[in-house]
Amino acid sequence: MRAWRKEGERLAVCRSSEWNTCDHAVAEWVGKQGWKPKMEHINHLVVSLPSVAAIKAIASIRHRLDHRTTICLLQDGLGLIEAINTWCFPDPRTRPTYILGHMTHSLGYHTGYHHAALLLKPRKLYLHAVGRNSNWPSRVKYHPPIERQKRATDFLRIMTTAPGLNAEGSTLQNFLLKKLPTIVAKSAVDPVTVVLECSFAEVLESPYGMRLVNQLLDEIYSVIMSLPELPNASKLVKNISRKKLWGDVQGRLRAKGNSQGYMLNSIRKGEMVDIPFLNGWFVKKGEETGIKCPANRMVIDMVKAKRRKYAADQQAGDVQFEEL
Repeated sequence: MRAWRKEGERLAVCRSSEWNTCDHAVAEWVGKQGWKPKMEHINHLVVSLPSVAAIKAIASIRHRLDHRTTICLLQDGLGLIEAINTWCFPDPRTRPTYILGHMTHSLGYHTGYHHAALLLKPRKLYLHAVGRNSNWPSRVKYHPPIERQKRATDFLRIMTTAPGLNAEGSTLQNFLLKKLPTIVAKSAVDPVTVVLECSFAEVLESPYGMRLVNQLLDEIYSVIMSLPELPNASKLVKNISRKKLWGDVQGRLRAKGNSQGYMLNSIRKGEMVDIPFLNGWFVKKGEETGIKCPANRMVIDMVKAKRRKYAADQQAGDVQFEEL
């Protein structure tokens, strides 16, 4: 909070030497100490935390959310809506409207600032309105179209007219075509760094590591090709072919280089990671379409086992969300 006040109580994005600021953000302390919960209803909520952290954050303000709320989820993962509903909104009548987001803007940290980011490459923000009572991704509903419902249209209007966001609404198919390559690359690469406890560069140099990456990718690609949400095969071949996805995987390994990555660093702290919303989502979709994913199941179990070991060593962990 001291840093927030010192930096003028505003969010900022820097592009070259140009600063864009937002003075409308209101900071709230939600830590374990010194926190008095507010009761005001929240109409619009954008959540960009990793998936597990997002569930915990939403749970902490659950009393301020209901069917009148619109929540925009900006995470590298899928299946988060179902988890939020399970943990926070078991009653379908109280569930909010959901907007799924996928951002391709390239951002970096601004040295010396806590609440400012560097805009390295401006691109796009893709948004897909899911709807309060939708069971997506288990089943697609086309009527009534969510884009015509007031809460969704109000939020989409705000986002698509905001300067600099370059946001646009997307159909489910187009949204998945944009989002899946990022999720596939993470799912095929990041768990392997945990299994081998090594850097991305070391995975690239390891015959066993690359064989495991290939196995994960093969299973994931088979699931993608069977998704009922992606019926247009010609677009599949153009946008997410096996060859293109393999190129994305290699690109991620090279780009990350000698770093060990967020997933491995989190596991070593005994913290939960987002593998249920990466590999776990593909395993679940495989079950629905009759495709087995033994390699993905194996790495999920190994990642969870390593987390439990490190958590036990450090007496850390979160029992409440253990079954995610």
